[in-house]
Amino acid sequence: MIAEDQIVMRIGLRAALQKIPGVQIVGEVGDGQTAIDMAKELHPAVIFMDVSMPQLDGIEATRAIKDSQPSIRIIMFTSKDDEKAFSDSLSAGADGYCLKSATEQQLAGAINAVMQGATWLDSGVASKVLRQKKAPAEHDTIVRPLLKFSKEQRQILRLIVRGLDFNEIAKDLQKSTANLKLELNIILSLLRGGQNEPDSASATYRRLKDVLDSAKQTCPDHLPTIEIGQVLGGKYVVEAVIGEGGMSIVYQAKHTLLNKTVAIKMLQVHLLTDTVQVKRLENEARAASSINHPNIIAVHDFGVTDDGQPYFVMDFVRGENLAEMLHREKKLPIKVCLSILIQVCDALSALHAAGIIHRDLKSSNIMLVQEKGVLSAKLVDFGIAKSVSGAASGQNLTIAGEIFGSPAYMSPEQCLGRPVDVRSDLYSLGCILYQVLTGKIPFDGDEPLNIMWQQVHEVPSTLPFLDNDSQVPIQLRTALFELLNKDPDKRFQSADRLKFEFETILHTIELHAQTTK
Repeated sequence: MIAEDQIVMRIGLRAALQKIPGVQIVGEVGDGQTAIDMAKELHPAVIFMDVSMPQLDGIEATRAIKDSQPSIRIIMFTSKDDEKAFSDSLSAGADGYCLKSATEQQLAGAINAVMQGATWLDSGVASKVLRQKKAPAEHDTIVRPLLKFSKEQRQILRLIVRGLDFNEIAKDLQKSTANLKLELNIILSLLRGGQNEPDSASATYRRLKDVLDSAKQTCPDHLPTIEIGQVLGGKYVVEAVIGEGGMSIVYQAKHTLLNKTVAIKMLQVHLLTDTVQVKRLENEARAASSINHPNIIAVHDFGVTDDGQPYFVMDFVRGENLAEMLHREKKLPIKVCLSILIQVCDALSALHAAGIIHRDLKSSNIMLVQEKGVLSAKLVDFGIAKSVSGAASGQNLTIAGEIFGSPAYMSPEQCLGRPVDVRSDLYSLGCILYQVLTGKIPFDGDEPLNIMWQQVHEVPSTLPFLDNDSQVPIQLRTALFELLNKDPDKRFQSADRLKFEFETILHTIELHAQTTK
């Protein structure tokens, strides 16, 4: 979509964009307010937004669109190269900044970058950055002192000036796209003068690194000492290890009196000296056993081994988890996806009503079982569940700055070690929804820090939904990106409300199928 008040410039931009393979222009407007209205109606993937427009300027229009539709990528397209316009545009949420002198190739590079979730500036802006040798006069240029940039960041700017696009730069520097996105975001953060602000990219990076370093002590470094064949509690015979994570191990066992197969969960050996972890496991058992729900794995017993190792006993579920299904199927039909997630919403609603936040919701924690010919979803693993009220233990077991969970599914606030509530679980469910619909997790990277940084700063790519074979309805896509909003206040506020949205979408799909027969 093009938002440009000058007709001649609009015609020229349209002509250039139409030459780029895969680009379809869905609308053109000449002022900021109409841009907001058209964005709501058309849901474009990218908007080229002029800064100076009548009625409402492009910066305010960008802020309004990003506030309601953060998945839309906005590239400022302007002749303004002063620092204020650049800084204001980025602060409003713009994903890229191109001067009107940009070539067709540079426009294509900007689209390619922002559609992959990167921030971008064209070669004209990058060239000004590299030419800057000292602090500029106020509003004299777009650039702040060059000394703020690392050697690698300057090299990235040089490659942009040379005309390389996002993927070519990653290949030239032998960097992953996740690492390159991180460096680009920090570059733009420095350019707008926000390196010392609490929420700037560079400040967030330092915060995430500190939080992650403090959590590394939870990584497993010992093998379990429970022997196969050992009897626990005088009635559970351990038969096999069926699952292992950072904080716990799950065994298959047999109840000798009932001749019934059960699952037994206990802490990793190296955590046994941590009384907080032991207490957390006990709380998990109490929390799970207090809830009787068809979509939550039932917990039946809790005990401690002779050498002081706590465990709890739960139903043994024969089936596969959602992660295993996705590994086989890549992605699921929309009706199957909605059926599964409606059941997960039911489970979360029961948890949240009991004052419990799961905090480790991910595809591998959703078991899928055929019950009477119907695919049933069951939520498992409350190993890091937190009682909102504290009633489960009568004491606060959550330490400030402490993180739990899997980075690929963690909410921004959880990544930063901040307090979380039920909306954090809903963000995690959004990550699962993205994975089920596209076959990919929203953010990937070669190390946890990069993934966590993306969770805090980036909007997932919309490219998978632009494929010709994508059948995701706009209502579901809108719900997805609302779930993945960085601001908890702008997400769905309850699992019940989300369930209603999923049911409405499913009903609409089924109704459409009936009317087209």
